[in-house]
Amino acid sequence: MYFDSWQAFWAMGGYGLFVWLSFGGSLLALLMLSADSLLARRSLLIQVQAEVARKQRIEQGQIAQQAVQQAAQQKAAQQAKEIKVEKVNES
Repeated sequence: MYFDSWQAFWAMGGYGLFVWLSFGGSLLALLMLSADSLLARRSLLIQVQAEVARKQRIEQGQIAQQAVQQAAQQKAAQQAKEIKVEKVNES
């Protein structure tokens, strides 16, 4: 399309209002979509980080629990050994 002046370009043959509103609306929609996508991405990353941290805490808790159980088993085994030694010494 060829326009004689900038005024004619902006007027778009009498349809300038519709043309520029459609361009503006499209640009606004694209900007809103981009902003929404960025916010959703940020939210998803935060959720993933929280889930990873949660799993690490669970694993650390399980490791600590296993260590406590092993210590209790060793203590029980030691006590059983001491009881056997006492019975042998009493006999």
